[in-house]
Amino acid sequence: MISRLSFSPVPAATARIARVAALAMAAALTATTAWAAPGFIITGQYEEMQNTVLAEDADGAITAFDLLLYLDMSRNRLVRLPVSQFIAAAGERDSALWREIEKVTDEFLAVRSIARGAPEPQYPPYLMRAMLYPAAEAAFIDAVVRPEVNPEPIDVNRYYIAHSERYIAPQQAQVRYIFFRALDPSQLDSIRRATTNLEDLRSRIARGEISFEDAAAQYSQAPSARKGGLIPAFRPGTHFAELEYQAFSLRRAGELSPVFGGNEGAYLLELVGRTEERKLPIEEAREEIIERLRVEQIWPYYRLALGELRRKSFTDNRSGLWEFGDLATPLALVGDRELSRNQVMRINPAVVNADYVIQWQIVFSEITRWIEGEIIFDAVTGMRLEDHPYIQRGRGIARTLFAARAELARRAEPSRFATLNQAMEALGGESDG
Repeated sequence: MISRLSFSPVPAATARIARVAALAMAAALTATTAWAAPGFIITGQYEEMQNTVLAEDADGAITAFDLLLYLDMSRNRLVRLPVSQFIAAAGERDSALWREIEKVTDEFLAVRSIARGAPEPQYPPYLMRAMLYPAAEAAFIDAVVRPEVNPEPIDVNRYYIAHSERYIAPQQAQVRYIFFRALDPSQLDSIRRATTNLEDLRSRIARGEISFEDAAAQYSQAPSARKGGLIPAFRPGTHFAELEYQAFSLRRAGELSPVFGGNEGAYLLELVGRTEERKLPIEEAREEIIERLRVEQIWPYYRLALGELRRKSFTDNRSGLWEFGDLATPLALVGDRELSRNQVMRINPAVVNADYVIQWQIVFSEITRWIEGEIIFDAVTGMRLEDHPYIQRGRGIARTLFAARAELARRAEPSRFATLNQAMEALGGESDG
């Protein structure tokens, strides 16, 4: 069984798996964007990411860190999100961002299902290494760079003074709410009917016949009903104007708002608690400032360390030769290792678009990435970091992607289909088993 935590089990039928996996494999194995280091490399929030479980299946849990590695390997833009924003969305599970994360999690589940039980695929070592460049870079930063970055107390004090506006805790309110949907929001009678029904329920709550939490769980037509109407604390500017006006007009915990109209229906609020705006003392802000300074400084430190490694390595970037020579012509060198045009196209087929036009930005990006990735791999190998948790997790995900691709090619009879997507669509019409 495949399931996303806090949601109903997701059927593992072949049709659904194939349809969902088509999106995943198209992204993971036919990348279309240039590469840049993902944010999770810098933040170092490995433990927090590992503790954020997004889904589980027969192969175990999928954590936020697993998904971020998968996103990077598939060149998905979500990997550029700040880790804190990613984890917050996974915790709330009630936002547009979470729906995107949920979709990619389903894709990853489908890819794992296809790969499960498939024979170990054969793949050139350079392809595995190319998949693992971000994980190796993250391991290098975690083990070598991060310990060297320690902001001084005077830097913390200066930052606090220079950015005092950041350390004002805003006014916040937390509420429970009940929503009655109007059958036809464009019709005034429909809105009045929803309002009248909700006013009747408000009277019952006010008389103590039913608690607000139980009323929300039983009658609210909003996603928050499963939490008794509770939504996270928010500051002004988060929700629509009338809801915020009513929420910040309430003063005491347990106080009810009047019933009011809003987006597509009628609303009723109960105040859970509120805080007024206040300035945070430096001691409350110190750890956040230290981490902010560390994050700001890690990337320059890393580029400095990479520059030192490059000076100790023999490298040659020959990307300008792309249009000349045959497919085996070396386009880059690191030590005795060569990168050919054929290898670049296998790492990222998007270097040539559907009209056979060379995508020079992707060409230069992939060749630069290969050079830096090989240098970092040499460094982590020399320091015996091949078993670093980042690299171990990345290696497992890469093998899953390779196995899924090989299994799809075997099952889809490539001669019958022009594209991998067509093969998956055809497989989606087969019966289970």
